[in-house]
Amino acid sequence: MMTKRIDKLTFSLMNSLSHCKERFDILKVETYITKKVTNEHLYSSVKSFLLLKLTTKCGIEGWGEAFVSDGSEILINRLIHDNLTKKLSFRKINPVIFINKLTYKDDNYDLMCAISAIEIALWDILGKYTNKSVSELLRTNNSKSIPVYANTWSDIKQDDNNLIANVEEQINKNYDSIKVYPLQNRGLGEAASIIREVRKVVGPSRNIMIDLECPKDSDIPYNLENEILDTNPYWYEEPFDGKNLLKLSEYKKISKLKIVTGEKQSEINHFKSLCHHKAADIINPDISAIGGIIRMLKVATIAAEGDIMVSPHCWNSMTISGSAMMHVCRIINNNEKAEIFPEYFSFGDIFSIPGFKIRNSEAILQNRPGLGVIMDETELKRLSGDYRITLF
Repeated sequence: MMTKRIDKLTFSLMNSLSHCKERFDILKVETYITKKVTNEHLYSSVKSFLLLKLTTKCGIEGWGEAFVSDGSEILINRLIHDNLTKKLSFRKINPVIFINKLTYKDDNYDLMCAISAIEIALWDILGKYTNKSVSELLRTNNSKSIPVYANTWSDIKQDDNNLIANVEEQINKNYDSIKVYPLQNRGLGEAASIIREVRKVVGPSRNIMIDLECPKDSDIPYNLENEILDTNPYWYEEPFDGKNLLKLSEYKKISKLKIVTGEKQSEINHFKSLCHHKAADIINPDISAIGGIIRMLKVATIAAEGDIMVSPHCWNSMTISGSAMMHVCRIINNNEKAEIFPEYFSFGDIFSIPGFKIRNSEAILQNRPGLGVIMDETELKRLSGDYRITLF
């Protein structure tokens, strides 16, 4: 049986963990930090990704990924090799034991990103050992596909013409739900105008998600909502900072839109408080920042108890993190939509075959063990600017 700490998660999916008794000796931890790719032909640059590989004594390899941004990959890589591998015994371990052995403050976001990478890799190992996918390990009836949405964020081409062109591209790829950032280099009036233009382009049946990225002016969410209600947005993301639960709950009471928050938080207690205050309709913790799959399932259960949906954030590669996200979405009953960054697929395709395929606004998981990702390490190493190994 698993330890009492995991039993305290008290939800039905965790009962499936009682059969996960296999433990593995980890011989080495390897990390790859890919180089950022930016050129004028891209709609958006491809940010750096931090991918991790664990190798067991019996020869099984498991892959994980940590969320990184704004140069945090250096610190998170150090946390993996100089902190977690030193504090923890990697002998006779599995995902549940790994989480149970941790003594950490889960408000340390960078540390939770590092933890996520290792925990996801351990699930990949367990799936390969048992010849089951990660979602099969946790639920037998998991044949459903996963609805997705396309993210149009860009750090290169941010004007109206480029945004509209990208929206049209996503329509041509058959995405029926598209997220836009109307306040990116725009004032209130310009933001309302571009949302109206996007609605004209996508037509009445497709969904428009609006991400406000926590504007500094607290009047903007109110004023913009009043301007664009007739465009029928699907959701309203980060009208205020996710930590400001009082402001979010006050706004949710008067808003006519679905409120989304959670991508920048990793604390279990935060999500408990969020649900208690009914501060959102949908939460979007990141699969590679929340602490991994077990903690993502815990948060999803907390949300379900408050009739809140989950739409995982995934500003990561569409390889390891993307595949882990899809397995979680396949498991939970309160899944809303999974986040897709279309601009990242071509880069990931150079060094991997993801564990899923996108077909008509849905992700279809492939019938492969673990995460289902096939990696080409030769190409990955070529694309990486930083490679590190810790041996045991």
